[in-house]
Amino acid sequence: MIKEKILDLIAGSVETVTPSDLEKRAMSLFSVKRKEVKDAVKSLISEGHLNYACTQGRTVVGISFNRPVRVSEHIVLKPAGMPFAPEPGDAVIELIHGASFGTGEHPTTRLAIRGIAYILKESRLSERKPGLCMLDIGTGSGILAITAIKLGAESAVGLDTDPCALCEARANAVINGLEDKFHICGCDLGDIDKSFDLIAANLRYPTLKSIVPHIVRLTLHEAWAAFSGIKSEEVSDLTDAYAKAGFDCVRNEHEKNWAGLVFFKSKNF
Repeated sequence: MIKEKILDLIAGSVETVTPSDLEKRAMSLFSVKRKEVKDAVKSLISEGHLNYACTQGRTVVGISFNRPVRVSEHIVLKPAGMPFAPEPGDAVIELIHGASFGTGEHPTTRLAIRGIAYILKESRLSERKPGLCMLDIGTGSGILAITAIKLGAESAVGLDTDPCALCEARANAVINGLEDKFHICGCDLGDIDKSFDLIAANLRYPTLKSIVPHIVRLTLHEAWAAFSGIKSEEVSDLTDAYAKAGFDCVRNEHEKNWAGLVFFKSKNF
């Protein structure tokens, strides 16, 4: 029971948690002794549920993604080559844990993944658009584009200006057997001249706001967008900016102090 409580405590914490902070909070909340907390953390680390990391010069303890992790009902992320027995209907995404952003550890990645799943599965876009091609702006590890293809998109284009990201995204495309469907490009967003039914981006709020004209240009009527990288307090301004461009916010999910938004282009401007 104490291990489950510790996992929930860490998963729900907005701030990173040091081992000392964890011990103090667990002792206070759960009325347990320090040794019980230490033993539980040691066990969770040995089982692969938690790990230590260095963040801004200090040791923190967090949920481990060096194992298969289910991030939504049917989406599982796992390190490349690690065995896993999927359940019927699962989309399993294998990733090299390299230098590029997008392994699932950050809430924004999970929010973007769930936004894409909402569009392609719950809204059944993949069934209604059999030749669907999605655009992933700032593809990083390629995780969002790979997710979209695994959930029914015919193909995806991933943009990034970081050579490391381009290399790792290509490697992840190969690992998932999608090198013929996932096209990775180092060009600028302004150089893209085709239209997409689905655009995804896990970028910070100022960038998401600044690219509104590009999103309008690159989408047709009844297109979708899944965005993350937005602080909860930034949601209102961003949804207003996209509403003025013809996009209705149809999904607004929060995890910790981050938001994931889904937009539907209801009209052309």
